Amino acid sequence: MNFHSAWIDDAGAGGTAGAATGLFPWWSFTKTALAIAALRLVEEGSLRLDDSRPGKPFTLRHLLTHRAGLPDYGCVDPYHQAVSRGEDAWDREHLLIAAGADRLLFEPGTGWTYSNIGYLFVREAIEAGSGLPLAQALRKLVLDPIGLAGTRLAADRTDFQEIFWPFLRSYDPRWVYHGCLIGPPADAARLLNSLFHGALLAPRHGGCHVRALHAARRRAIRPPGNGGRLRNGVDGGQDGYCRPRLRPYGLGAWFQQCGVPFPRSAARYHRSRVCRRR
Repeated sequence: MNFHSAWIDDAGAGGTAGAATGLFPWWSFTKTALAIAALRLVEEGSLRLDDSRPGKPFTLRHLLTHRAGLPDYGCVDPYHQAVSRGEDAWDREHLLIAAGADRLLFEPGTGWTYSNIGYLFVREAIEAGSGLPLAQALRKLVLDPIGLAGTRLAADRTDFQEIFWPFLRSYDPRWVYHGCLIGPPADAARLLNSLFHGALLAPRHGGCHVRALHAARRRAIRPPGNGGRLRNGVDGGQDGYCRPRLRPYGLGAWFQQCGVPFPRSAARYHRSRVCRRR
């Protein structure tokens, strides 16, 4: 099994494996960048964390932590069938109707369920709060401040033609409704390292998201051979596995204990299909 990976330890030393400079889809790791952008807008006063979103019963905090009660389109079979047929992405309203997004699974703040639709709404909050399209907002708020020149938001199929894996080069990234960043694993590791070390968000902002992130980091099991340090590691590969051990979810990052064959990192983003029935 091959991994295309990059990592940075707490002392700032890094390493790579495989095609660490190749261009990979960040999939749901994009949620981390979205959450950072949203919280930077909170710091600026352009968004409010605990006010209800316009016309909605949930807040930005609820959306960021998957506590808004929104369903997930990952549970919609016609969605997966359309993707597998290579179709163009549906428009926003088609998606929301297909997923039943007008019916909450629980009262906001009283439960937890993973929701890509929630992060679609985070995306829209960022665009409204910044007055910019998402690509420009992420560039201004997240990517440029830490020098991630090799990462960008995929706009259409032409962007995916540069992806490392040939089998993905015809994919329509608009199926990822909150947006899909593409970039090298080295950039993703640098983003996590910058987040952990306070280069992106003020400690007094972000509330439970920052605390959940650091609590998960302290609790994560350190695999053997890691020098006693938790690495900010991100892999771009799909081979291998990570078995969930922890459930804290903050800033779009879900922490897991990674097993063989990628033992060097206890923090890794996920690919997940978590369905909660009404």
